[in-house]
Amino acid sequence: MEGQAERAQSGPTRFRARLRELISAANVIKPNDLVIERVLSSTKWFDYCFISPATATKLFADCYVDAYRAAWARNFDVVESQNRRGLFKAPSFANPRPTTKERRDLTGLWKARQFADELGVPYDFFCRTAFQFVLDAGMRRLPQPNQLYSGRWRDSLADAIRLAWDEQRAANTIYPSLPQFQLDADRGASAQARHIRWCVDLLRLKHGAPYQIANLVYQRRVLAEVAALSEFGEERVEQAKALALSCEPSDMPSLTVYDFVPACGFVPYAYEADAVECTGCHFRDKCGAAQEGMLERVTKRFGSSDPVRQRERDAGRERVARYRAKSKSGPRKDDVFPVTDSKAQFIIE
Repeated sequence: MEGQAERAQSGPTRFRARLRELISAANVIKPNDLVIERVLSSTKWFDYCFISPATATKLFADCYVDAYRAAWARNFDVVESQNRRGLFKAPSFANPRPTTKERRDLTGLWKARQFADELGVPYDFFCRTAFQFVLDAGMRRLPQPNQLYSGRWRDSLADAIRLAWDEQRAANTIYPSLPQFQLDADRGASAQARHIRWCVDLLRLKHGAPYQIANLVYQRRVLAEVAALSEFGEERVEQAKALALSCEPSDMPSLTVYDFVPACGFVPYAYEADAVECTGCHFRDKCGAAQEGMLERVTKRFGSSDPVRQRERDAGRERVARYRAKSKSGPRKDDVFPVTDSKAQFIIE
């Protein structure tokens, strides 16, 4: 009971931290890339369906580093691999004035993570498969995050990861671990409905094996018995029940409303009233009410509702101002070169 109370009290704290992190992310990530989070909510791997994109990006970075070291040990040097990261530093959106390199690295990780979400695979699986693919294709170095979604690799890498994921599911399935997908935790979330469809498709892939039905229906408790009966018939479900007698059902932890905020929830620019993903979302009203407030907070903190674009404009104005100042000062003596026509001169800008 004490642990449940602590978890309930930590909900608002975690939620406020999530909002602060999303506001900070808007200082680095362009609105177009924030909007995409709404679409990715219907494709990403289930374990990431209730964490913010900023948190997911940090998780992706950890998986990238682990996969980088593993690939280095396997393909180059085992001893040296422990000192390899592939990243200059751990990603953080907390810095209010990130350097150009930090912004570039964070954006590369964000968009690489989005690519993994688009494919619907776990981040560690994505990174390990991607590294092996590019090495097998002849690349002599392990790719940086921005290279993983570059035009050179994107299509062929996507095909390779989809193929490897199909093989993984058929041979040794990776199951989602979040308690939010247990039937007792149903909140009508679109991710929960998608997970049920995934379970049925998985059982079809496994040919309705009774031990698989027992696992999902009676042990993990993520699929209703009636759904298994409808799909695979009474005989197999009875066999699954017999197998389940020796199974310990998964525990159901205490969850709060904060545990069911969708991944795209409260992301600046992500909400759109008429979007398919928003119209059917259980958090629609809360996201709609919060969208304007989130943009106001971004503006208050960074001076613009689109800090990335504002920074580009400011940099452009600074370049023009420098150019004009240089033009007014006139050419330096060593910038003037005589040509065949003594009345003409070349000025090197």
